[in-house]
Amino acid sequence: MSKIELRIKLFIIGLLFLTAFLIIILIYITPVTSQDNQLAMQREWQDEDQKFLTKEDTGAYKSPYKKTESDTLLNIEKSANIVSPQVSSKAVIAPKIIAPKKESKILYFIIDDAGHSMEQLRPFLDFPGDITIAVLPGLPYSKKSAELALKRGKNVILHQPMEALNGLDPGPYAIMLGMEEEEITAILRHTINSIPGVRGVNNHMGSAVTADKRIMRIILKYLYDNNLFFIDSMTTHHSVCKKVAIENGFVIMQRDVFLDNVDERRAIMESINIGKSIARNKGYAVMIGHAWSSELANIMIQIYPTLIKEGFTIKDTSSFTGGRGEGFARIGN
Repeated sequence: MSKIELRIKLFIIGLLFLTAFLIIILIYITPVTSQDNQLAMQREWQDEDQKFLTKEDTGAYKSPYKKTESDTLLNIEKSANIVSPQVSSKAVIAPKIIAPKKESKILYFIIDDAGHSMEQLRPFLDFPGDITIAVLPGLPYSKKSAELALKRGKNVILHQPMEALNGLDPGPYAIMLGMEEEEITAILRHTINSIPGVRGVNNHMGSAVTADKRIMRIILKYLYDNNLFFIDSMTTHHSVCKKVAIENGFVIMQRDVFLDNVDERRAIMESINIGKSIARNKGYAVMIGHAWSSELANIMIQIYPTLIKEGFTIKDTSSFTGGRGEGFARIGN
């Protein structure tokens, strides 16, 4: 065997060993890489969810409410011998869609968390344009807040507490993941009836519940049957509300902007400008603020003349009734 032949054989053997070595490395590294990718995706989802959260969802806003046993036992309905209707989660909802009106540059302002304090609420009732007040149930000033808002010509909806992924207490009469249809509908009946003039519902917290298709179908079916609309506050990008609504011919609204995640004038103005840009592009924007904001009400009152001058229409959500959604371009936005 010549030296050249020997070198060729040694080169081939070396390549075979190198190939085998690389295969072994790939076998051991690939599972770890896959796990790393999954963890990275989970972190990305968590970061994305964080963009949707408000102070009420992260715990930065502490509710003064203290939970009692009666909040979860629904003693009011049971003591009154009221039987909750059986709402089938498999029932098909017949579409009730009305052709949308062609309007553009509409701004919808919704103020969440009314019911804690009348002092917090009153500045928002001085807003000269239409506005929607979302009232929490079971708080010391829930009923009085709704009554005063109605007296001042404002729209009232229920700010329904729902379970969040972070485990924080949503407050009284919350809808939780483990609940069955009868308890969910009983809660909705009680909270809706406890607040005067309710025309619709949006979620307080709820990043866990709004991602649950079974529960959201029960909730939307109940609201549809009672001619009430639903606004998804979008506290998670995993929300299935729009999907469930589309599947069942029900029109819902979705929040576009949170106005006061940072309760400072500059940040609030930036959020309002984002809402204005969205309204210019798609015809409307749904913007949510909170009654506890120390800056928002004054800013809204100050910029109202400018918004009108710029050609924006300020509307409340009262035109969005019974899941018909007049003024909205398509099912589920």
